[in-house]
Amino acid sequence: MLISSNFCQVLFNVLAKGHT
Repeated sequence: MLISSNFCQVLFNVLAKGHT
């Protein structure tokens, strides 16, 4: 479950960076 949370955070970060 921890990995899933990390993956989600990384994905969100990439999305936020790509969106900006």
